[in-house]
Amino acid sequence: MKKFYCLAFIAVVTVSYGQSYSTFYGTYNVNQNINVSGKIETESTIHTIDYAALAQANANAEANRLKREQYQDKRAQQIGESIAKNPLNAYSYGYPRLYKTLKDWAKNRGLNPKYGVFYVAPNNALFDSPEYNSFRNVSASGIITEFGIGLPMNVPEPGNSSITIRMSSLYSDEDLAWYNSWETNPREAALSEGLEKGIEYNWGFLHDTELYTAQVYGKEGYRGTIKYEDEFHLFITDTYVASLFPFGGILVRATYKGDKRKHTFEDLEGRRYYLQPLIEKTIGNAKYPTTKGDMRRMGIYSY
Repeated sequence: MKKFYCLAFIAVVTVSYGQSYSTFYGTYNVNQNINVSGKIETESTIHTIDYAALAQANANAEANRLKREQYQDKRAQQIGESIAKNPLNAYSYGYPRLYKTLKDWAKNRGLNPKYGVFYVAPNNALFDSPEYNSFRNVSASGIITEFGIGLPMNVPEPGNSSITIRMSSLYSDEDLAWYNSWETNPREAALSEGLEKGIEYNWGFLHDTELYTAQVYGKEGYRGTIKYEDEFHLFITDTYVASLFPFGGILVRATYKGDKRKHTFEDLEGRRYYLQPLIEKTIGNAKYPTTKGDMRRMGIYSY
């Protein structure tokens, strides 16, 4: 998954005759007018999305789901109800965490094993944490939202240092170039310029893309978005990338996934609108301290 965007522009382009695609972002004629490049003729369709109505519908659904939960005490119930009304409250009632990894694994990423990522995990009334630094929410209708907090990759300069030799033995030149782009070209890492709408790649049919600036681990970075579908699911994936120079770069993702039999892209857009402020606050406020002074300023006194 790590090379999703850097390889997208060279992915095999296929055309599935008779395949039916969502027309939420436009209509696609996949049976004719296919030029030599494999690009599919499209007609744009403008959809007006009532985000306020979608957000309210999501809040109501979340409130109903949380009402069915069994709370240990009145305080927990009040927190759950507050979070349902405004997902950002899941950050206010969240849990500070320090993400460190094993010494050898840190060195495999070109990092100092003394330091890790400090962030606030959302309250578990809204997001489960199936793994320590990954988070998952399932809506009442079954839309799955997942995101994670990761460690940077710090690719060293070519040479004969022990870390350069170590990383060269673990990763291919292509992998190292990809990881290095997080620091040197975060915009391209967030959204490859080679991606074209209306194309069926070997990972799915691409409907739409977006590129915006975003706060990532306390740095000014980018959010690249792709909206696509495969045979069974609809997806909206946001990729957040920032340079942490001179300590490498960071790339993390948030994905919204729906079942094509039950959901539409409008459903996914509504869920994204509802949860994205919380996800972006979590990712934006995460920090990678690199000195003891950084840790003290962040209120971190032990690892």
